[in-house]
Amino acid sequence: MRPSSRCLLLGFLVLIFPLRMLAYSDWLPVTSEELKMTSVPQQPGASAVMLYHEEITDDFKHSQSNYTRIKILTEAGKKYADVEIPYERESHNVRFSDIASIKGRTIHPDGTISTFQGKPFDRILEKDNGKTLKVKSFAIPNVEVGSIIEYRFSRDYDSHWFLPPYWVLQDELFRVKQYFCFLPIAMRRGVAWSFVTPNNVAPVDNLQGKIELTLNNTPAFLDEPYMPPQNLFRYNVRFYYDLRRGNSDSFWRENGNEWNLAAEKFMANHGKFSEAVKSITSLSEPPEQRARKIYDFVQGFQNLDYSPHLSDDEKKALKLKEIHTAEDVLRQKRGDSEDLTRLFVALARAAQLDPGLMRVATRDELMFDEHYLDFDQLNHEIATLKLPSGELRLDPGVRYCPFGLLYWKHADTRGVRQGQGQGTELVTAEGNTYADAWMRRSASFLLEQDGQLKGTLEVIFHGQPALTRRIEKWDSNEAEKNKSLEDHVKEWFPSNAEITLANKPDWESTGDLVATFNVLTPAASSAGHRLLLPLDVIQFDKQAHFSHAERQWPIVFNHPYRVTDHFQIQLPDGLEIESVPPPAISKLAYAQYSMRLANTPKSIEIMRDLMVGASVFKKDRYPELKSFFDQVKAGDDLEAVLKGNAHDAKN
Repeated sequence: MRPSSRCLLLGFLVLIFPLRMLAYSDWLPVTSEELKMTSVPQQPGASAVMLYHEEITDDFKHSQSNYTRIKILTEAGKKYADVEIPYERESHNVRFSDIASIKGRTIHPDGTISTFQGKPFDRILEKDNGKTLKVKSFAIPNVEVGSIIEYRFSRDYDSHWFLPPYWVLQDELFRVKQYFCFLPIAMRRGVAWSFVTPNNVAPVDNLQGKIELTLNNTPAFLDEPYMPPQNLFRYNVRFYYDLRRGNSDSFWRENGNEWNLAAEKFMANHGKFSEAVKSITSLSEPPEQRARKIYDFVQGFQNLDYSPHLSDDEKKALKLKEIHTAEDVLRQKRGDSEDLTRLFVALARAAQLDPGLMRVATRDELMFDEHYLDFDQLNHEIATLKLPSGELRLDPGVRYCPFGLLYWKHADTRGVRQGQGQGTELVTAEGNTYADAWMRRSASFLLEQDGQLKGTLEVIFHGQPALTRRIEKWDSNEAEKNKSLEDHVKEWFPSNAEITLANKPDWESTGDLVATFNVLTPAASSAGHRLLLPLDVIQFDKQAHFSHAERQWPIVFNHPYRVTDHFQIQLPDGLEIESVPPPAISKLAYAQYSMRLANTPKSIEIMRDLMVGASVFKKDRYPELKSFFDQVKAGDDLEAVLKGNAHDAKN
């Protein structure tokens, strides 16, 4: 079994406390103050307010229950009547049953009640980052402004496991009152927690077998664009079982050593690896060439993390055996991302290279917290490789990831790396540079008599942009993938532009993703007897990166990046260039932007270059970062002035 501190087997538990039932009726009484409420002074203009929220996790029953009551204050607040309850059928090796015991109702302003009597249905939502989210979805009936809605549900998890809860104490609504309770199976000896709460209010260990927290008047969370994962800043309490009761240093060292031993057992050297290497590469080849060939070989195997899920019966019918070692992965030519990464390391060692493993935290939703003693934060393995030219970080377990690139979710994050002997060390997986995330756009346009631009646009996604798009659509068919590209490019142009994919991009490689589009888009606008032509029709008049004068949270981009544009625009008969703006240039120590022009009387050549060389910025950098992107927007909104008979040109 791979090490886990989030979920503990029953055999590891040492103390059992008697269960004290939390008995209450299905619904709490509704007060006259709640019925009369029309606004929230603490959140002016709020569309709704959370009157009460409750979560109870019972490790004796292996269940979680949830109760929420919301007052609808405006028409926009009616959206909270459409309830979506996230769930995973399997998470962190814990198997959940479906959401159960769902109840809901509407309390109207006059006190009458409408009860939800339907049946929830399953939905799969696609999030902005390409991940899918399973939800139970239902609509609470007959909701109007002034109504109170409330719902409750429970879910059970596998009786072989225990699941310390994660209490999220803040969201987009002001919370009047909230209550949380955890009944852990191993109270005195095993349960611990970290917390960030208003006024540093700590959960109360009441010495009666449960841990409780009650909060009143919790402010809504301020969400800002380009911020780190919200879970880093929202008020929260995170529990974990820690039977060792160790400090941070000893915890990561001891758990890291356990992980290291398990990984080495999985990769135990067999003659099969040396034999396989002989068919892949030659020891006479340079080290990097050997590594590349082994990397490509492993990436050619079936990656189970990017394959349809098979039930136990389907696996049995296909005579698929369980994978317990790297030799199993080699023989079956399949494995999950962790299996493939470990096979790469085992084969690289057999090829007399110097590889290693590192276990890192995926940083798109939860970033690593060294003081939260839960080894399951480290949920992905990458490979390290020492070469004469330096050390590389590799992601062989990520489908489509080219050699030498770390998928951005696994870069610039902390993790445990194999050290000398059987030891490990806590280090940072350094990220990539802007050259590893480069989008190049080139176009040849003709300005037509009606002011539209017509021509072709080629987009080359290099590195992270190509990898991200391929991962997001790995389970889509070719038509769906191509449509996603069209939809993505349409976002760059006015809503009435016509964008059509003209080639067949290679979705299955690890190289550049190249797409060519036929474009017909409105561009020039009339200004008396002249026309104004945007110099960058892709970026023209787009919303600024940062619109607020102040910032509360740090700024985080997914990764450093570069975008270059090279557009050529030919003018029609009857029009010529009267004036063009001077070049626009802006520079910071970590970012550069330029908009340069070259023109003849009948054509314009536009060259735009934007480079951001860092991805994480403290909030005190916000003023200079905002100023930089304001200058970028000003350069993107520049226009050339065309002269001629504007009426004829437009008609």
